[in-house]
Amino acid sequence: LFFDKTTDFQTSKSYAAELVEKCLDQCLEWLEEPIRNEQRRLASVLLARELAMFTSTSFFLRANVFFKNIFTVLRDPKPQIRIASINALHAALTITSQREAKLKTEWYTKCYSEALNTMKISELSKDDRTHSMLLTVSLKLKIFGRKGLICMRPDLEGVQKNSTALVTLGLLMLQNPERYRGNVPQMMMVVMDMLNTAISKKRSPEQSVFIFLTLFVKAYKESVMNEIKQLLSLLFKTGLSKGLTCVMHEVVRHINQLQMDVQDGLMKELYMILTGCVLPSKLDPPKKPVLPTHTLQVSNIPLTVLALDTLGEFEFQRHYLEMFMQYISDVYEKVHREHRQWVLALIHGVLRSLVSAGVVDPQLEVRLCVLQCFCEADRAFLSHLAQPEMLQLQFMSLHDEKLEIQEAAVCLLGRLSELNPALVLPRMRRVLLETLSQLTNSGQAKSVFNTLPSL
Repeated sequence: LFFDKTTDFQTSKSYAAELVEKCLDQCLEWLEEPIRNEQRRLASVLLARELAMFTSTSFFLRANVFFKNIFTVLRDPKPQIRIASINALHAALTITSQREAKLKTEWYTKCYSEALNTMKISELSKDDRTHSMLLTVSLKLKIFGRKGLICMRPDLEGVQKNSTALVTLGLLMLQNPERYRGNVPQMMMVVMDMLNTAISKKRSPEQSVFIFLTLFVKAYKESVMNEIKQLLSLLFKTGLSKGLTCVMHEVVRHINQLQMDVQDGLMKELYMILTGCVLPSKLDPPKKPVLPTHTLQVSNIPLTVLALDTLGEFEFQRHYLEMFMQYISDVYEKVHREHRQWVLALIHGVLRSLVSAGVVDPQLEVRLCVLQCFCEADRAFLSHLAQPEMLQLQFMSLHDEKLEIQEAAVCLLGRLSELNPALVLPRMRRVLLETLSQLTNSGQAKSVFNTLPSL
């Protein structure tokens, strides 16, 4: 491709150098072409990689031109061309990292900026843009990650403008807590400022703040007890939220000394949400909880549900729970109605399973125990067994192979006949007639009848 085929091969060093220069010229020329040509782009990056690996000195002299044009090929729509170009860039960065050069910092910075700018290219699909960017960032991490060049210098103003950066900082702290321990005071200032801003504007903080604090507590545990204790009052002023409960879970799990502070702060929020009243002070004399005088209309159902979930997730002290137990059990009319059907369906399923066990369970002891327990139940419970669906199952026990089961079934149906005579008595009458008919026509039954007068 690059020399006349009729030219005789020479082994002199001058000819080898000339051949390398010719290859470099052709390679860089194809990289600089403004019009996309798949074959030339692929050939240029493949050739560039080989030249960088085996003729590093000559390639290094032309590295500036290479870095100027390689990123255009990195954004090619074809994945195989992008992968080939990242391999060429890898070889180029490897040789530049081993040499002293004034433009080295500029090239490294350009790699990072070009990776970020890739997401702004509208000509590529989202997947192609993301793939190209990740290839470049991954390459930088592979080459420079071992040298510790990745460092975190959180800036107050920068994090406030882009709060999602907090999540990244939290993940870095979780991965290597000791490396970033010196940044803890600065990060606490960032978080406190963001919480104060949210409270002053009467809005909820960004979700990233809670995610960061969750990761932060998980990373440093008891060593940041003082910092977290200072934040608790600000966190509770933001109001109850799912993010707040997640942070408090981590605090209780990893910083046991703050468990009472967390419980007190959460209880104030829960008491206000569920009762509409302020939580009494611990210094007040003990008194009976104030009972609700009317049904409360819930205006914010999701918040109420979250409060109830939070109440069940934390181990609050008993005297706290007694303060507003009546509010939870009675007065939330709308929430109670919405959950009533679910509770009734659950009870119906359990009861049907018990009745079925008394009929079809293979163990005699189980069937007999179920029927005997039903016979000893109170009238309120028997009213559920007297429903048509339940009676159809219990009638099957009259034909059980064991006499003990038949006797227990007759006893139970006798009690149920008082509650639903329209369904039970006709069936019992039919069973009685069938039994008398069998006794009349049975030879053994006649001997039984003959012995009755003597008894």
